[in-house]
Parts: sequence; C-alpha cells; structure tokens
Amino acid sequence: MDEDNVIRIISIVVFVAIIAGMAAGAYWLKSHRVQPKQTQIVYNNFYFVRDTTNNFWGTQWQNNGRLYELQFRYLPNETLDVPIDGQINQSFFNSTIYITFNPSQSNLQNMTLAVGELSLNLARGLDYDIAAACTQNATGCENRPIVTCEKNQTVPVIYLVEKEQTKVTLSGNCMVLQGQGRELLRSVDRILYVWYKIVST
Repeated sequence: MDEDNVIRIISIVVFVAIIAGMAAGAYWLKSHRVQPKQTQIVYNNFYFVRDTTNNFWGTQWQNNGRLYELQFRYLPNETLDVPIDGQINQSFFNSTIYITFNPSQSNLQNMTLAVGELSLNLARGLDYDIAAACTQNATGCENRPIVTCEKNQTVPVIYLVEKEQTKVTLSGNCMVLQGQGRELLRSVDRILYVWYKIVST
C-alpha cells in the first residue's frame, strides 16, 4: 500500500475539519471522555491492554507470519450491539476502495478520527488499496474524486456519515458506517473487529 496515499486520505479530512472548527470539537471530546474501569481484558483469546496515556485498547494480531500492534477506542464487547445489515460483493476488497464523506458537515471532529483510523487499519493492518474521496466538491476536496454509493456503483465505496442510528449497512459495492458523534467511531471499531476476525458478524 502506498504510504503517501494513506497520508493524503488523512490530511484531506484533517484539513477540512480544521476549517470547520476542530479545536472546539477536541475540547468537547476531552471533557466528555469516559474512562474505562479496567486496564486489561481477554476476549476470544485476544489480550487487550488499555494505554492510560490515550485510552486506546491495544492488542496483537498476526497475519501471514507478521505480528501487528492494533489499537481500538472500544473493546469488542462494547461494539456487539452495533448491527451489521446486508452483504457486500465478494469482489469488494479486490480493487481500490474509496473512502468518502460529506465535507460540508458542521462538526468534523469525530469524522476526522473515524476516517483516519479506518484508513490506517485498511492500508497498514489489512493491506488493502484505498483512496480518499468526498461526496461533493468543497474546501479541501478540490483535487479529490467525487464519489458516492449512488453514482459509483461499480467501485467499492465506504461512506462514513453522522446519523442518529449507529449501524453498518452493506449493499453490493457500498458500505455505510454511521453514528452520531463518537458513535461513528464505535461503528468503525465494530467493522474492524469483524475484518480482523476478533468477533463474528
């Protein structure tokens, strides 16, 4: 996976988020953070340890003889109530996956985190080809492809959106990860745990 492409995907969302007022969102996130009571837990033979400096849960995952250090915001059992509905095409991961979002949303703090963490896991951990996209042309998206599930049905698309119901929806070449505020991060962790085969669907 091209490291520059991963950096571009993250930088586009970060740039848009700064325009939208990322500093205010970061203050809210810090003041409302809930501290997990436990610092160690075992789930499905995976040993999780909480990093007290950033409150991420870390575990090790092996693929093709290589050991990866993974980090999640939520434990597996904290994501199990996020429903995963539908099915994606078997060829979904065989070509470049477009990760897209709406840059005109009012608060992009959690969107920035969600897109960044999803992109890093897809590219570095799971070794998939990814590309940054937006659902419409806006500041920070001038040189990015405009991709939506409706208009680009022949290519794999992951659309992240802030909506009230926290869930993952699969439909052919389209995957929608949704949630309001930090719930969007929980939907990201939910599908990552499935891809890493730490939990089942």
